[in-house]
Amino acid sequence: MASTEPPGDPGGEVKPSPGKAGKLEGLPKEDLIKYIKKQAAISQKVKAKCEDLSKQILTLKKQAAETTDNDRVVKLEEEVTSLKEEREEMLTAYNAVQQQQLASAEIQQKMEQNLSNIEDENNNLKKELMEAKSSTQNLAEQFECLKMKEETTRSSFQSVQEDNSCLATTNESLKEQVNVLTEARDVTMNALKVMKQERESREMR
Repeated sequence: MASTEPPGDPGGEVKPSPGKAGKLEGLPKEDLIKYIKKQAAISQKVKAKCEDLSKQILTLKKQAAETTDNDRVVKLEEEVTSLKEEREEMLTAYNAVQQQQLASAEIQQKMEQNLSNIEDENNNLKKELMEAKSSTQNLAEQFECLKMKEETTRSSFQSVQEDNSCLATTNESLKEQVNVLTEARDVTMNALKVMKQERESREMR
């Protein structure tokens, strides 16, 4: 069985086409997949055609070697020439498809790298999101703690205010009582002084 790969003549060397790759890169993902599938199918058909032509050439050469009829030989040689030309056309088409496949493979590799980069970025964003959620939760807990402290402090402050008000009222009451007692003391001391003076005056008589 003949090889499905075309013979490696210098004119059939496969070289990637940067311009074609750039054009393919601009295609949407769905169109690029359709294009690659189409080119793969064409490549298979070209390979099959090349193989079939190779078989036909070998068969015709064999028939030409066995026959002694000059007309038959000439006719077979013409057919061989025609088949060679058709084979060269198929080979050219095959090489073109190979170039397109190489360009598509390069684009696929770039897309895979881009996908890998996007996955890495996605994982980093997920990690940052988790850290942000954890930080947010910590801040929320700190806020609740401060809120409770504020309520406790506010309650204590109100209690102290009430105590201070009560003490101020008590102090005012005590101050009034001191004033009353002071006045009573002064009156009593004056009365006592008068009584002493009167007694001394009676004793001197």
